[in-house]
Amino acid sequence: MPKLKKTEKLIEKLNAQKSAMEEKFTQTTNTDELIALQKDFAYLQNEIDKNENIWLELSEKLQNLS
Repeated sequence: MPKLKKTEKLIEKLNAQKSAMEEKFTQTTNTDELIALQKDFAYLQNEIDKNENIWLELSEKLQNLS
């Protein structure tokens, strides 16, 4: 199922971005930059959660077809 693989790859990409952002958190001391990072991090986490839910739904559909 191509959409399932596409979603898996997107989740991997988003998690890599999340890891890079977590590293930035440890290196940033500027308050304005930290606030911007927090907003971006929250958006990124939301995207990860959304795509994980999509992945779960697709996986369930695929299982039901078997």
